[in-house]
Amino acid sequence: MSLSNYPKKILLLLSLYLTLGSAQISELEMAKIKVYCNEDVPYGQPTPIVITMEMLPVKNSITLHLSTPSYLLAYLEVGSGVQREMPPKFEKTPSISGNLSTLGIKTKMKPEYENGFLANFMAIFWSITDRLLTLIGRVPSLPWIYDVTESIRINVNPAEHCVPQLTLQKCSDPMKPKRVLITRNLIMKPKFLDTCNLTIKTVFHWRFTDVIGLTQFSSYSTSNPRLTLKEYSLGFPTSYEMWRNLLVLTVEGQVDDYSFAARCYLKVIMGGVEAVITGGTTRSAQRNQVLWLNGSRSQDLSKKSTDTQFSSYHWSCYSFDDKDNPICRQNISKDAVFSIPEFSFRRECRYVFTLKVSRDDDPKVTSQKYQSITMTDSKVLDITIECVWNCQMDLVSPSSDVQLRAKCTNCFGKNLKYKWYVGRKKPLTSKLLAMYLGSASNKTQINLVVSATDGSFGRDVRTLIRNPGPSQGKCFVSPTEGQEALTPFIPCCQNFFTLNNPIEYWYYAGPVFLDSCFDCSCEVHLPITKFIKVLVCDVVLVCRPSWISVNVTALDNIPVHPPMELWKYITNPPYNILNLLEEGLFLRYFQTIQSMADRVNEVDSAIVLLSSLKGYQSYSRGSLGKLANLTLTLAKRLQPFNMKKQAVLTYVVRKINNNFQEIFENDNIMSILAEKPLIKTTLACLKVYDIMKKLSNITPPPPSPIYRLYRTARLAGKLDQKLIDHLAIEIKKLSNGPMAVEWLSWLNTTWETDRLHGYLGYSRRRDFRAHLDDHDVVIQNFYPSISLSVVCVVAVPHKTFHIDTADGYQTVYFTPEFLEEFWETDEIPLCIKVISVKRRLKWWYPTERMPSFVLLSVRIFQYNDSFTQEVHLRQSTISFRQVLPEVIEFEALVDEPLAKIGKQVPMSKRKEEGHLSHTVDQAGIYMNLMQKVTLKNLKDVRIYRTLLNKHTMLAVHFVSTTHPLQVMVTLEKQPLFSQLSKSSCFIPVSNNCKVVLLRNNCSKAMRAYVAVQIVHNVTISAGEANFAFAFQLRFCEYWRYSMPPDKQHWRHYHCIPSMDKDVKMGLFCSCKLLSTYTAYTHFIPPVLIPINPFLEIKLNYILISAYIILLALLIPWLIWLINNRNQLPNRAVFHRLVDLDDKAMKTRKVHDLWVLIKTGGFINSETTASIRITFQSRYGHRINMTQDPEHIRFKRNTTNTLWLKTRDIRIPTKLFISHNNNGRFPSWFLRRIEIDDIQTGESQVFIARRWITRNHGIVLQSELIFKRGDSRFIGTRRRRFALIFEMLWNNWSLWHPITAGWRDTNHYPNISRAKRACIFISKILVTFTICICYFGLTTEESLQLIRNQIIALEDVIKLSLICGITETILQSLMEQIIRRFG
Repeated sequence: MSLSNYPKKILLLLSLYLTLGSAQISELEMAKIKVYCNEDVPYGQPTPIVITMEMLPVKNSITLHLSTPSYLLAYLEVGSGVQREMPPKFEKTPSISGNLSTLGIKTKMKPEYENGFLANFMAIFWSITDRLLTLIGRVPSLPWIYDVTESIRINVNPAEHCVPQLTLQKCSDPMKPKRVLITRNLIMKPKFLDTCNLTIKTVFHWRFTDVIGLTQFSSYSTSNPRLTLKEYSLGFPTSYEMWRNLLVLTVEGQVDDYSFAARCYLKVIMGGVEAVITGGTTRSAQRNQVLWLNGSRSQDLSKKSTDTQFSSYHWSCYSFDDKDNPICRQNISKDAVFSIPEFSFRRECRYVFTLKVSRDDDPKVTSQKYQSITMTDSKVLDITIECVWNCQMDLVSPSSDVQLRAKCTNCFGKNLKYKWYVGRKKPLTSKLLAMYLGSASNKTQINLVVSATDGSFGRDVRTLIRNPGPSQGKCFVSPTEGQEALTPFIPCCQNFFTLNNPIEYWYYAGPVFLDSCFDCSCEVHLPITKFIKVLVCDVVLVCRPSWISVNVTALDNIPVHPPMELWKYITNPPYNILNLLEEGLFLRYFQTIQSMADRVNEVDSAIVLLSSLKGYQSYSRGSLGKLANLTLTLAKRLQPFNMKKQAVLTYVVRKINNNFQEIFENDNIMSILAEKPLIKTTLACLKVYDIMKKLSNITPPPPSPIYRLYRTARLAGKLDQKLIDHLAIEIKKLSNGPMAVEWLSWLNTTWETDRLHGYLGYSRRRDFRAHLDDHDVVIQNFYPSISLSVVCVVAVPHKTFHIDTADGYQTVYFTPEFLEEFWETDEIPLCIKVISVKRRLKWWYPTERMPSFVLLSVRIFQYNDSFTQEVHLRQSTISFRQVLPEVIEFEALVDEPLAKIGKQVPMSKRKEEGHLSHTVDQAGIYMNLMQKVTLKNLKDVRIYRTLLNKHTMLAVHFVSTTHPLQVMVTLEKQPLFSQLSKSSCFIPVSNNCKVVLLRNNCSKAMRAYVAVQIVHNVTISAGEANFAFAFQLRFCEYWRYSMPPDKQHWRHYHCIPSMDKDVKMGLFCSCKLLSTYTAYTHFIPPVLIPINPFLEIKLNYILISAYIILLALLIPWLIWLINNRNQLPNRAVFHRLVDLDDKAMKTRKVHDLWVLIKTGGFINSETTASIRITFQSRYGHRINMTQDPEHIRFKRNTTNTLWLKTRDIRIPTKLFISHNNNGRFPSWFLRRIEIDDIQTGESQVFIARRWITRNHGIVLQSELIFKRGDSRFIGTRRRRFALIFEMLWNNWSLWHPITAGWRDTNHYPNISRAKRACIFISKILVTFTICICYFGLTTEESLQLIRNQIIALEDVIKLSLICGITETILQSLMEQIIRRFG
């Protein structure tokens, strides 16, 4: 195709477009729309208006809009495209001028045409400022066609000289109707432009009609010029689509036959609709039971939840698995809930049900939901995840928590177990799930599994989509400079985009909320500031902040003192505050009061300033924040406090309570106050509550009868203003003096404080931690919640970074070394998943032992999150800071006003019996773990101990001290007085808490000791030294996933708390494992160690006397032993057998034989019989060893020696042993017999180890023959060791050296009992001497050590070695001396 043809085609299309445009324009012009009315129209009386058209449009419809600046007379659409004719109706007429004359309309200009179409109607004008009546015609379907405008001038003439003029600000222009949400309340207060010097006291009549006033929807009557409508009050159905959601509010009144009225044009913003099928998107159902389909939870967000939501519900069904099923079809039902009989569907087939709902009066607003049902034969629970908070339409605001609830429709009293899965983790097992999605991905899947004890179970899945909120757009202000409180600033934001219209703009000066609007109609008055903060929020209050630069200069020359000058200033122009109320300039009114409060220092000036609040009754959500800010300003400016200043604050708080009462009665504001736009207002009210609670606690309460009446009514929930007035009368009856003033102050302060506490109940059901700073009030809720954050990095960062969870409880720190341990490849990002869980525990626990109900789970992965057990970190650690929740109602981190209030009243007055709250000296609720100690002397020392587990920390909180203290903390060893005196840890005199930390880094539990004494270089001149302290344990723990499921538990090994003194902002922990963590603290009672630092070193005369007496008795006893027990224990019997030899034997040599007869050591081994020993020889010598049965010699463990001189008996030989059975116990246990030949040096050993009983002897023969110098080893090593040990034990151990018989061998000959006792006593004396020398002289430290432990193991080992060696040497020397010298 040639390019030369393109210009021709372009010209052809352009000419065709211009031709069509001219044709369409000519149709609008050919209509020749005109409007006629009298130039002078009456005030408040009906007057005719006529609109004419020469021809009606045929191709397109035309919209006609007839209005003045404050009055919409007609708004309609005519033409071929109109489905329903709208009023006023056009009728064909041959004479337009004739019709005008009939209606009494006189015009200066004659009609351009006579034949045409005419529409007439009546109008009533209420504003004398209306001067121009404008008719606009346009073609909506062709927006490029220019509008046709016709205007005529009018003059509204009142019947009287002056009539009251009324207007409703910011909504009187019909071209710019005021946009209002149907879910919000509506407060309307008209303003009188001119009262004609009349006192306006009348009944105001309010009525809502359609946009042109034809149909009335509702009407109200009030005694004052104020109308308050609750939410959902403006949902009126209109007759025509063009008029949809457009309303006009007309207020009328009459004073002295003078009538007045004003109109307000409103554009109602309706909510959407949401289809909901109980059971979720997928579920299973039993085919042998009735199948219920429930869509009753579908909502029309423009209606109350108690209203009927939809007139019909459109259900359809289809199935790919069972296409021919007659029940699964289109339009199966129109009911909200319907059922399908059992066995209607096939097993293991899937059926998809569709529910479609639409608004009753607007079918274009629809919603559709699907549910897939799989039929099965097993027991199934019908489970649904219901939305409770921040999840409508499955859209989630990341700045607020999400609350979901599990619901079962067929459980019927079954015992259920809930398992919620978020991010592949089972964090909670409660029915309610609350979580913060934070920086999680755009979609988060929530899985719920519910099981019953009978084996049935059900599940549901819900996918939440993150709502990003408004984006793009910009904000500006006009003018950009002005003066404080005086200059009206008009901020404006434009071109913002969101998926959830409409967009509302909330304006702030610092933390103070100013106003909100949906367009650029807000007018604000500012304090001294450089910025206006804007929150751009969509309809579900997901907001984006923005800031507008502005320059506001200060008011000059404000006379805040004396009070009369201030009164003149605020009551005379141009700062007449009271006139600002009458003119409806509420923002300027409040800002002027606030600006003056910022400069007030005297209570009298504050009273004068607050007198301007006396007539203020127009309470709203905006005034609530301004009153709270005013209270905080006065609390800061009026320091220090007295009764008069306290009354000033009580007065402002009464205004706050009245404001709460007004908005709670007429507005569904409780949920909005907990959302982001009004959080600062709530926090300011909480600060006010803390201040008032502090003032109530330090004010002396009234006498017990009145106090009991108040407390009883408070506990019963029956406090009201009538009771307070009654109690005030009773107080005045008791006294009229200063005490009555204090009692009345307590009554008023406490009453307003309790009222404020009741109104702030909504804040206790929400979690404000994520919105607080270091000086804000901490409010904690305890419903289960979870916060999920996911961050992915494409490379290892060069420095440490952290992730804050959305709930504000966790901060996790990641180092580059930590990430490198998990980095596998550079091709895939490394993702970090941080899950913060707050769970509800199922058991009771004391506050002092806070359990682990705030958890942190950290997962890190590149491919899939396959975490199954804890991961040990090799070269890095993971650190986190966890905020520690506390079971308290309110807790203020003391800021400047509260700190100053606490210093005004002495401690004695703070502990009055009538205080309602816990006193500040309580460390706990269920038991008081704080120790209060008094030290009476510089030498007075206190030592406390507790058990400190491995890798845990002890924090000693010194709450208050009256004298400087010296403190020492140690592990395992109790500190000595000398060590305490050298300690460099000092606690100064203070009423602020000081903390001393001690951490156990060891892998075992150890005792921790804390010693306290007064610093020695000070004097106790002001009385006794008092201090109060408490022991707090801090733990960081991880969950052991590697154990079996039934043995998994918390463990604090490898997780160490940091040495941070203050944990109000969280406990910092470092761990060597990747797992699930928790941190908690609890208080424990310290154990006092009894010590006596005043003990002096003195001689113990009783002990010395005992020693002297013992030595005096020991010497005579030893002398007696030497004289009476110095005989050898074993006797030798000599037999000269050579005298019996015959002549033949005399030629043989005579040998001396020592026969050692050893009795065993068993019980009853001894014998009373006489022993017979027969030797094997030529003559068979038989030796009788007789003994007296009453004085036996053959005792247990004894050796009896027989000395033989013989020529016949030689080694080797044989023996026959027997006895004569004499005495009571003749049986004898013979251990062994040893025969030693002195001449040859040979020895023969006979091992017997047998009992010799009555009439039975034993024959002994042995091959154990030893020559002189041979090693004589008989038996095994173990046997020989046992025998030697037994011999030594019998000879030297315990009491044997004094009482037992001697047991000897060839190497250990006999020693008399006296000598043996001397050796034993000598050894004891040597041991005692060594111990005395080892421990040395007694000192204060030795006294303290003796009372701490008996003796150290180290000392036991040393003394055992020294004494053992010394005693062995001593015993050997003395044995050698005895052997050598006898």
